[in-house]
Amino acid sequence: MGSTGTGHLSDYTDYKKAQPGVTGGKDTVYICDRAVATSLEDVATSDFYKKYGKVPVTGTPIIITSNKRIVAVDENGITIGNLPTEYNYLLACIQEGYQYEGQVTDSYDTPLPSVNIAFTPQKK
Repeated sequence: MGSTGTGHLSDYTDYKKAQPGVTGGKDTVYICDRAVATSLEDVATSDFYKKYGKVPVTGTPIIITSNKRIVAVDENGITIGNLPTEYNYLLACIQEGYQYEGQVTDSYDTPLPSVNIAFTPQKK
């Protein structure tokens, strides 16, 4: 048995009562077309925090790109933080021609620097 999921039969793709995109079954939205809201990792060691000594304010525009990891950068290309590895699929989407833009939705300097973002896809 896996360690994730709800523990219900509806988690399995072939379960006839599964609701696509909700409780198993095939998702009806192409993964690259999904909007994302997440918290960034490694904010305190990011170029932005090192340069300014603080996190970006709410509403700061962001762009999703990749250097060695999938990262969120500000309009000047300064890295704000890394996306969690669960979003590594975005590299293939970017290579496919997708662009992802959004904004900082929450940010805090204490107790630890943290930044939440939301972004949506645009197909080139």
